[in-house]
Amino acid sequence: MESLTPLGRFDVLPPSENVCYRPDRRALAGVVPVGEQLQVVRLSTDGIEKDAPYSVVLPSTMRYAPGGRFAYLARQEKSGPFVVVWDGVPESQGYDDVADEFHVSTDGTGYAVIAKRGEAMGIATRQNFWELSREPSTSITINHNGTQVAWIVSKQLFINGKMVREAKEFLGKPLWSSDGTRLAYMATQSNGIYVYVGEEAFGPYDAVSLEPLVWSPNSQHCAWFVQRQGKNFLVLDGTEHKVDAAAIQPGTLSLSPDGQHWALSARAGFLRLKGCVVIDGVAGPIQTALGTHPPVWNSGSDTVAYFSAGLNKKRIICGTREGEPYKGFVDGSLTWNPQGTIVGGVALGDTGPCIALEDSRGYSGSRAPSEGQLMKSDKVCFSAERTIHDLVMRPDGTVCLWQADC
Repeated sequence: MESLTPLGRFDVLPPSENVCYRPDRRALAGVVPVGEQLQVVRLSTDGIEKDAPYSVVLPSTMRYAPGGRFAYLARQEKSGPFVVVWDGVPESQGYDDVADEFHVSTDGTGYAVIAKRGEAMGIATRQNFWELSREPSTSITINHNGTQVAWIVSKQLFINGKMVREAKEFLGKPLWSSDGTRLAYMATQSNGIYVYVGEEAFGPYDAVSLEPLVWSPNSQHCAWFVQRQGKNFLVLDGTEHKVDAAAIQPGTLSLSPDGQHWALSARAGFLRLKGCVVIDGVAGPIQTALGTHPPVWNSGSDTVAYFSAGLNKKRIICGTREGEPYKGFVDGSLTWNPQGTIVGGVALGDTGPCIALEDSRGYSGSRAPSEGQLMKSDKVCFSAERTIHDLVMRPDGTVCLWQADC
């Protein structure tokens, strides 16, 4: 069963960088010109919402929180203050200038932005303005409900304006756990490199891989890499596990929802020109190429899926099972349905983009809307266990919600 439901139409199609999709792919927002001003239009299954026009809108700051709230920065007058607009309603406090670095909390109740008030530069949130003597060395990071913001300036780490750690050097970017209670980061001290997870310190290490730290979805476990005598080790909650592979591929580590299993992509083979997926320390079959996104665990933490490419054949690997071949895959991530039984990714089929589906129990297939050439997504969204959906756009600018059974 398949359906195509029109949501609305953009009078003037904006450039793609002026469009922001809600994470669940059931709504989008775009910037359209209205005379000499700009207007944000939001289309969803609930209808069309048009915000008040502004003289200046910063499309790069448009953000959907996972729960559905929407925010961006705008100016009513070209020389007036920037304000944060939430779901069409501007906040009362304004800023003389802002940076593009704008963060919205996961629950949609808070934000953080580098801004100026008068001559003072600082980090602004809904409740606070922490003045800075110089810009942060790395991106600022906000926790899930916007109550805590962390940043690094030179050799000091700050949380909510309070200096909490000094180091010879901080490595990489701090990362909050999903529940927003613990911050993980790496720093060099006089006797070696340490990894800090909340109040705990692990180390010293001779060397660490400048890989992003990874939290498990349940916020109970944290993982990172160390290197010793040319060998790679994954450290999970302080315990080292040898990685049986030649070289870790950056940014591909993932932890299972329960935090008990891990998987990553690595370079292997002659001259490290090929790849393999390492699961719980064991390297799998060598592939011609792998996707650039991390392997993805299902909700039951018992099956992992990833993109791979053999000779002229590109597939989704689901557990130990190889899926159907495709011409290629859009550079997006794989998604499991909530039940953890079906995984999908956006593939390139014979007639254009389509959604490739693999069932951990043995099913392979694909679905594509009749106007598949207009499909813009790079990931799959599930409405139910065996129902998928996406937003597609017709040539006349009409945005439609496409749904299909799988």
